[in-house]
Amino acid sequence: MIRYKTYMREIPKKFKKVKVSFCNKPNGGLWGCRGDEWKEWCEREEFALENLKICFTWRLKRGSKVYKIKTKKDFDYLVNNYVLYLDGMPMSIDFVKLSKEYDAVEAVGDIVYKLRYGTCRDINDKLFLIKSMGLYSWDVPSICVMNPDKVVYERKM
Repeated sequence: MIRYKTYMREIPKKFKKVKVSFCNKPNGGLWGCRGDEWKEWCEREEFALENLKICFTWRLKRGSKVYKIKTKKDFDYLVNNYVLYLDGMPMSIDFVKLSKEYDAVEAVGDIVYKLRYGTCRDINDKLFLIKSMGLYSWDVPSICVMNPDKVVYERKM
């Protein structure tokens, strides 16, 4: 089983459900990394250092369904099958819809950096906005658990 680390300012009283987001990154959920990528990024960027106060580890329950973004093809599948529309316009990946089929979504390896500036340059593509955002708002390889009942908390560090 893969262990993940989460850094926070304080342990929340309640798991935040995934909500609509207008970037290709889930809003809410439980975020974590396989190592110290998030901590190292925050320190390097001098970003939200107060949120590194508490670290705890956890894993997913056996049988949890994780959608892994490892390649551009994996990202394109999300874009083509989980589109969030606003007034008829495609705006982003619909992570609320995705959470009904998957318990978590994880960007694995260097795909975060490869898709940082999007996958589309054709402004006539009907999904241009979503594709052009790519994984820009994902700062490091990480996982977002969308269904809280799938998490087994291990220990506070």
